[in-house]
Amino acid sequence: MRVVSRYCDSCGTKIPAEDIAGGAALQVDDAYYCAECKVDVLPLVGKKEQEPAAGAAAGGARSAPGAAAPEAPPAAAAPGGRKAPASRSAGSPPAQRAAARRRLKAGAKEAAGAPNGAARRPVRAQREARAAAPAAEAAGERRAAGGAAARAAGGAGARGLKRRAGGPPRGRSGSGERAPAPRRSGPPMGLILGGCAAAGVLIVIVAVMAAGPRAADTRPARPSAEQLAAEAAARSERLFQQTQAEVGEPRAEQLAAAIARWSEVRAELSGEWATKAEAEIARLRTELDQAAAARIAEVAERAGALAAKGQLEEALQLWAAVPGSFRRVQAWADKAMPEIERLERLALARAEAEPLLAKAEQYAAAGEYERALGVLEGFDLERYRDTTWGERIAALREQYRGGGSEAAQQQAVARIKEKEAQQAAERERQRAQKRRDDLARLASMPWENLGVDLMIYKLPEPTPKESWKPVDKELHGTAGAALSQWGGEIGAIAGVGKPDWQDYLLELEYKVVRGSFSLGVRASGRGFVKLEPELVKDGNWHKLTVLVYGYDEDAFQEMLAGGRTRKIAYDSMRDSLAGGICFALHPQSEVHFRDIKVKVINRR
Repeated sequence: MRVVSRYCDSCGTKIPAEDIAGGAALQVDDAYYCAECKVDVLPLVGKKEQEPAAGAAAGGARSAPGAAAPEAPPAAAAPGGRKAPASRSAGSPPAQRAAARRRLKAGAKEAAGAPNGAARRPVRAQREARAAAPAAEAAGERRAAGGAAARAAGGAGARGLKRRAGGPPRGRSGSGERAPAPRRSGPPMGLILGGCAAAGVLIVIVAVMAAGPRAADTRPARPSAEQLAAEAAARSERLFQQTQAEVGEPRAEQLAAAIARWSEVRAELSGEWATKAEAEIARLRTELDQAAAARIAEVAERAGALAAKGQLEEALQLWAAVPGSFRRVQAWADKAMPEIERLERLALARAEAEPLLAKAEQYAAAGEYERALGVLEGFDLERYRDTTWGERIAALREQYRGGGSEAAQQQAVARIKEKEAQQAAERERQRAQKRRDDLARLASMPWENLGVDLMIYKLPEPTPKESWKPVDKELHGTAGAALSQWGGEIGAIAGVGKPDWQDYLLELEYKVVRGSFSLGVRASGRGFVKLEPELVKDGNWHKLTVLVYGYDEDAFQEMLAGGRTRKIAYDSMRDSLAGGICFALHPQSEVHFRDIKVKVINRR
């Protein structure tokens, strides 16, 4: 006979068929108990089996053999027309079995709550056991219907194990009729879990299908070494051209900044462009050295002339005005520094000597030569012996020691003047030699055409603007009333050139239609040196050539035919020390200019 699995009526755990067949589980009528619950239930089963046996013996004694059983009252009709089942008496076998089942169930619960009782099974297992219990109970009832009375009496206590405390046995109502098997209110849990799993798999499949095939990798391929080199060369070329346009052709004062800019860009260039940048840096450094040397020579000449006139502070101011970029070249250390130190010593010597000389002369005039000599002793002759002031005080000391004779004094003064004259002559000789050398270079220097484009006339800008008009290759200027900002002597003005021009040769052609004009040189926008050349005012074209060189009395000369020169009168040289040229028309004048060109000899 095939043995099927059962569920424990106490804890709801599924009992394997092998445990039932092997006796590990307990079967009482149609109730089954697992191996764990068997230990607690088995003592109760033995006790309850003894009670029905005793009751049966007592009943047999009360019922005599052959005595008629009392008739049961007729059953009342049910509301539906059926006969209501007869109520079971307390001593009937079904009632006894129900009572035994309740007591057994209560005893099992007490055993389960004891410290050594079996642990509760999961709720899910209990629900599955309760769901399978009606079918197992129905099978047990069918077997019990055809069994013997002893089996029915013994099963009364066993079925009580299945009954809930205080209620009817499972599958039966309170009236004793079998109740319909309970049904679950929802789908089985396994079906729900299976449906969820299937839905998850379906969602994954749909997502994969919607995504389609994987998109191809659109990242650009890594450039090759040749491409990288080409890009670097193109980038270097652009940077070189941008820097070249930015720096341009710097003036003398801007050379150091231009060199610094090229040096900064050089670090970002590669290949041939780095080489070109290095060549540009070398060229600018050469120009800086040349410009610094020229400026130092020019300042030395001017400062020496001022020092010869006793204007030591003015001479030192000239040196202080030299740009800092020129002080980093070798010429500054070789020529400028010794000259500056000499001028400073002269200034200090004069500051110390002049008050002493004035006091000593007062004592000498009163015949107090000893006191005069004592005053001169305060001069630091050891420190300033090689200066003109040291030489003068040394001579006076000799004179005052000899009694202060007039002859000795005259001899000392003569010696001082002679030395000063020699120094001045040497400076003049050097200046004249430099002038000859510079003028000799003029023949080989190219002309720079200034043109008539008013956009480059900035020294100063054309004022008023409507007074100046370029016509073909001529610049026409027409002046009205005098301009108040130029002292009331100028009706229109316009300048061209660069502010660093110092010495240059200017050539132009002019035609005076009416009125007259003045020529401005070394125009810086803030001022200019106004020249008054001898003009021809006959309405025809005439050539004018002017040499601007140096700062002495013959600094401005008109170059005439046959190599002759003529000095040009000027107002003040202090108005500007360097700059371009400008045309200053007198009020109510009209003058035309053409073929304006220049040769720059020295830049400031």
